[in-house]
Amino acid sequence: MAFHAEWCGFCTKLKENTFPDEQVGNLFNQHFINLSVDIEKGEGVSLKEKFNVKRYPTLVFITPEGEIIKESRGYKKPDKMMGLAQEVLNL
Repeated sequence: MAFHAEWCGFCTKLKENTFPDEQVGNLFNQHFINLSVDIEKGEGVSLKEKFNVKRYPTLVFITPEGEIIKESRGYKKPDKMMGLAQEVLNL
């Protein structure tokens, strides 16, 4: 899950620069179920509390049972995002 807020500049940067990257998109779409969560709307409010998200953007990788595998905060360029995804896949 990618937690973000509309007012968050680094969240927008992640959405516009990193996630559209072809390699990032292919890797994430092939290996993960991707969910973008606005922390101020709908279920985002309760999910933010459930996963104790306090800074944005925050990526939370979870098991099908809802257990956290890995958490990452802050903006990541495509190469760093690829490294993060590979790290999670190797856990």
